Amino acid sequence: MYLGNLFTQDGDLQAEVKRRVSKTKQACASLVKLWKNRSITKSIKNLVFKAIIPPTLLYGSEPWALPETLIQQLDVALHECLRMSLNISRADRVRNEDIRLRCNHKDIPSITREHRLRFLGHIARGTDSRITKQMLFATHTPLASGQPRQH
Repeated sequence: MYLGNLFTQDGDLQAEVKRRVSKTKQACASLVKLWKNRSITKSIKNLVFKAIIPPTLLYGSEPWALPETLIQQLDVALHECLRMSLNISRADRVRNEDIRLRCNHKDIPSITREHRLRFLGHIARGTDSRITKQMLFATHTPLASGQPRQH
């Protein structure tokens, strides 16, 4: 664990995604009274949802290079919480796209793309002496002799 993220020796993100999904489901379940309260408007519920659920699910996701299976796991968790917040069960047979349209919410690939671009802009605006900026804009330079390295 480092700064709230789980790192593995092999760099696999499966465990971190599983942890994020679990934390998100816990957060969503803790808001069940809010979701079921009929005196609170859907717009307020939507604001609470957007403030809590996606940040919990995608905390520290900016550097993730996610395979399609992990993106799908994150998307399923997001839609489960959206359904819970709108009191729509799976038996209601409402498509995920329709649910997202109802509450004006983006899908996981769009959200993660925005997070990455925001993060890269943050790095690009930093000073040239920062290691993160040096790594981002590093280019391959050949050896002085022009010969490839021997391993």
